[in-house]
Amino acid sequence: MKISTKDHKLRLLLYLLAVTYYAVIAIWYQFVLSEEVMFFATDSREYREVAAWMLGNADTVHTQTRPLLYPALIAIPYQLAGVYGIWLLQAAAWLLSVDLLFFACYRWTKKYWLSFLTVALFASNVSVIAMSFHALTELLTILGLSLLMWIIARYKDDVKNVRFGNLILLVLLALCLIKPVFFYPFLLTVLMCGVFYFKQYLANVKNLILPMLAIALLLFQMSVVKMRHGSFTVSTISHRTFTEYLFTQGVSRFEKIEFDAAREIVSAMSENEQSEYLRVHFREYSNLFRDNMDENLKGEPVYLNCTTVVKRSLVDTFQYRLYGHLIRPHYWLFYISLILGAYSLFKKKWNLLVPLLIAEGLLFYYVFATGLSFWQGDRLTLPIIAIWPVLYLTTLFELTTRARLGFVNWKRK
Repeated sequence: MKISTKDHKLRLLLYLLAVTYYAVIAIWYQFVLSEEVMFFATDSREYREVAAWMLGNADTVHTQTRPLLYPALIAIPYQLAGVYGIWLLQAAAWLLSVDLLFFACYRWTKKYWLSFLTVALFASNVSVIAMSFHALTELLTILGLSLLMWIIARYKDDVKNVRFGNLILLVLLALCLIKPVFFYPFLLTVLMCGVFYFKQYLANVKNLILPMLAIALLLFQMSVVKMRHGSFTVSTISHRTFTEYLFTQGVSRFEKIEFDAAREIVSAMSENEQSEYLRVHFREYSNLFRDNMDENLKGEPVYLNCTTVVKRSLVDTFQYRLYGHLIRPHYWLFYISLILGAYSLFKKKWNLLVPLLIAEGLLFYYVFATGLSFWQGDRLTLPIIAIWPVLYLTTLFELTTRARLGFVNWKRK
């Protein structure tokens, strides 16, 4: 579907509205653009160290836990313009995400009002704007997921095209090199592409260029960690997160001791002792993991607190209550999308099933992975704002469309 002149004008209007909204929120909150705020979080300071190492300015141990893509992206802007360079990069990522989500919904539904509703849901979470003032990976992760949703919508009726699989693979590779949590979705996608596009890869070796490039970049990242720290992996952050957060949290709760005391006990335990403790308390850890996921979905907008504006509390309270009360509708709509996916499988509607599976799978997996951590407010689940507005609205659109057409002769107009 080609974008018409009308769509170009619409994009201009969209950008104008988005920039105005961003400016109003930033001014109203009086977000501070400074070194102190930009590198407020420990993670952001670690990214800064890795960026400095890449430019040859200093050595760092954080290449063990921080993949290279995000530090590489902020290194030059930070070198040239300081925190303003990083802010500009991330503000542009927010704006591009608005564009991608709008046209992802439009390509799927061809309904402008649903596209504007998608963007409104995305923009309603002002924590996303606040994160553009912090050197953290959330904004670029949101951009990557927004691009993924756009690709899904763009190739929804052509999922058997090898280009669709290759583009999904490339975006997941970029996300993996920003956030290691995407390592397993990337590996699964490599496997699925190998199975479903095998004949197309054999028919034209040019189709293998993007997959080979993606695998080469992944191996480069893993080789850097291997050479510097001895582990052939993208990052050791998942092991550190499990040990320092979930496992320590369990020891603190089960032994009824303070968290700092539990941390000292855990640091003295061997891996075998940790494994045995986990085995004995497996049921309790499962419940703890589930509770963490639930709390992370209802997390407070903590990064809005990096400002001294008193009147922010009104929006803070509204946003916290809004997203807190959206938990149950989240579950309902996710289950509805699963039912739609099951019906698509029964009817062999691959052009609907494949996009749904990708979006549902990533949404569930990302939320599931947050169970390892806690005490970070809404930051952990913030990136899924790039998935669920498009997924849920297109699910409702498909259901209402099928209802009008009738389930007996289920054919797209």
